[in-house]
Amino acid sequence: MNMMKGKKSTAATRKRNPAAKKAILGKFDILFVLVVLGGIIFAAINFRLTFDSKTSALSREAQSIQREINVLEREIIYFSTQRESLKSWPHIRKKIAQFNLPLRLPSPAQTYRMTVHYENNGLNRIEMFAYQTADNSSNGSQFGSKTRYVNQ
Repeated sequence: MNMMKGKKSTAATRKRNPAAKKAILGKFDILFVLVVLGGIIFAAINFRLTFDSKTSALSREAQSIQREINVLEREIIYFSTQRESLKSWPHIRKKIAQFNLPLRLPSPAQTYRMTVHYENNGLNRIEMFAYQTADNSSNGSQFGSKTRYVNQ
């Protein structure tokens, strides 16, 4: 009995049929698709993590800016209250007494009255004039008692 008769040569066993070759190329296609899908999923997760970290950093920055705004608003309220208290008559009276400042009437050269007249002569201009409340020509003031006009 010849046992070698049914045995194929080694060259014949190494040959693949075309269907097997297509199957191997199909496996590479599946591997390529899996690698691309994995890259897309990795990029999406990376983008999401980056977006979340930037969002939280901006949120922290917004909170710190809001705290600064609140501090500045409180300072504005404090300073406006302090200004009103310094402008009040009891505080002014205390400072007058503290520095022994005499109160006297202003000289006529120091007092002016300003009136604004809106005259519409087709030009829509505003004429302003100021005049002194007392006659200063007798006391040697450089300003006379005449009306001075200021046109805008």
